[in-house]
Amino acid sequence: MAWSPEDRRKFLSALDTTESRLLVFYKYLLYFLIVSVTLLAVAFHHSVAKDAFRDFLRLYGGILYLIFLAWRWANYSQYAAGNREDPPVGTLPHREIRRSR
Repeated sequence: MAWSPEDRRKFLSALDTTESRLLVFYKYLLYFLIVSVTLLAVAFHHSVAKDAFRDFLRLYGGILYLIFLAWRWANYSQYAAGNREDPPVGTLPHREIRRSR
């Protein structure tokens, strides 16, 4: 299927807009997760206050929380590395459709 330059430009513009909206949604989803998991960790910490195995539970709960934070940091690092520059819409070099000659 041969695309006209105008159709290609419209398609790439719509694709860039959709991608930017999904990245914003993903960013806020990660913020929501960090807050909710932190609140869950605080609730867990208080719920095991009188448990006989509280030291064991707090140690492994803390390890799980640190693993979550490392996962969150890795995801944010990927997001930040991908968004260092925002070139104008439709000018991304990897989005160009080249015709073979």
